[in-house]
Amino acid sequence: MAVATVQPDPELDSRIEAIDPSLDLEEEVRRLLRERDAIMLAHYYQESEIQDLAHVVGDSLALAQAAQKASKPVVVFAASTSWPRPPRS
Repeated sequence: MAVATVQPDPELDSRIEAIDPSLDLEEEVRRLLRERDAIMLAHYYQESEIQDLAHVVGDSLALAQAAQKASKPVVVFAASTSWPRPPRS
C-alpha cells in the first residue's frame, strides 16, 4: 500500500474561502468517497460530523489496523495536523 504524506499548504486558507457556501459538504464527501472507491477512517477525537462520515472510528491502533485490512484503493484518514514531528537528522 502506498502512503502519501500531505504537507501543510500555505494556499489552503484561500481555497477554503473559495468553497461555495451552498455546497452540502457532507454529501460532497460521500460522493467523493464513492467516486474514488475510498474508505474513510477517523480518530475518535474528531468532530462528530466527521465521525458520522467515516467508515471506521477509533484510536490510532484501531485505525492503523483498519487501514492495513482495507480492500479499497484509497484510504482517507481524518486526524490531527498538530502531531509533533520527529527531529530531522
